[in-house]
Amino acid sequence: MNKKEENIFLVSPYYNKDHLDRYNDYYKNNPNYTIDEIVLYVEIGLDKEFYTNITELKDYKSIITIVNKYNKLPENYSFDDLVTIDKPYSNDGKKLIRKVAYDSLIEMINEAKKDDIDLIVISSYRTNEYQDNLFYNSIKNNGLKHALMYSAKKGHSEHQLGLAIDLNTVEDNFQYTKEYKWLKDNSYKYGFIERYPKNKEFITGYGYEPWHYRYLGKDISIIIHNDNITFEEYLVKYS
Repeated sequence: MNKKEENIFLVSPYYNKDHLDRYNDYYKNNPNYTIDEIVLYVEIGLDKEFYTNITELKDYKSIITIVNKYNKLPENYSFDDLVTIDKPYSNDGKKLIRKVAYDSLIEMINEAKKDDIDLIVISSYRTNEYQDNLFYNSIKNNGLKHALMYSAKKGHSEHQLGLAIDLNTVEDNFQYTKEYKWLKDNSYKYGFIERYPKNKEFITGYGYEPWHYRYLGKDISIIIHNDNITFEEYLVKYS
């Protein structure tokens, strides 16, 4: 690519002049991507290996905080607005979620019930210690490759934000259930998105998890649903 050709990246609405070298390098390695895709994926950070170039978050209490393999919570993170998800909304009546997401969660589960759909929270807020144990137990039981695709290192899990939930099961066959179909069609109406969708693994860094939902509020979740994009893509396209 010569100097003149470098200007092709300017046509992208996501262009950042400070990242031109990164666009060029990523384009050389991924010549089949469109210009918009090159710029979008670099702005997401996909030109870097997962769990590298990590940013420690400061304003992590915002509902649009992104925690992923490039962004982590500080060791001393805490929330003062956690509330209990009682039975029958959670499997043990002890799960926690941030208040900002609680009312929408309860509304979603109640509305699903009217359609003969039974939803129950089986995982929600996690501490640093809990997430650390979960990750290393996953390595022990399934190997490192599997753990890196279906679990997160401590500080990197959305569950630690108190805004993410796992519903009903963590089995792959959940994708074939009427409960999952209902969630695909309706969860965004209550401010929740399917966070790790199929065929977006290279963006999110995680395997397909049809049971994992993240609260972002209705305005954002509607955009993500209608555009069929991930949260990572949303933050670049709409920020």
